[in-house]
This record gives sequence, C-alpha cells and structure tokens, in this order.
Amino acid sequence: MVKESSNSYRGRRDLVALGDLITRWTRSSGFDVFLDLGFDTREPWLALVGKDLADSGTPVRIRDGVLTIRAIDAVGATRLRYATDAIRLTCNEALGDDIIKGVVVL
Repeated sequence: MVKESSNSYRGRRDLVALGDLITRWTRSSGFDVFLDLGFDTREPWLALVGKDLADSGTPVRIRDGVLTIRAIDAVGATRLRYATDAIRLTCNEALGDDIIKGVVVL
C-alpha cells in the first residue's frame, strides 16, 4: 500500500483561478461595471497589457504564481516572450500584490 505524502497538497493554497484574479483586478481598477453588465474579461486584459499583447495571446491560468498565456501564433509568442517581465510587473502592480512570480508563453 502506498502512503500518501503529507506534501501532496503543498502549494495548493497558491492556486488562483484566472477568472478570480481578473475579477479582483477589474473590481479594484473600476472595470467592474463590465462584469456587472455581463461582459467577459477581454476588456480588462486589453487594458492591462495593451492591444498588441492582448491580440497576441490569451491568459489561460495561474498556478503556483505562474501566469500561462497561450499565443495565437509564433509571432505572437515571440512578442509575448519579450514582454514577460513587463506583463508580470503590470499584473502585480494592478493587483497590488506580488501574485505573479513568472509568465510562461505556450
């Protein structure tokens, strides 16, 4: 019989649903009117990173402090990879906390 490690859920407290994170940011930055009206979170992502980066990829998830973004193509992936530090800093500044430790582009 395999004994389950006491560390099996280690880091689980660091999981943050991307929707929750963006919702928190939209509420803190005044974009909550979009959520209340039923809009998706594309507008806040656009406002956060700008049109060029927002058009280059879509945030997928945040796990253990790492924001994962899916690029639309190779050019978008390159653009996003060059901007990973700026994306991380901008997200953390908007959230008012050091939640994003890294950014991965797929």
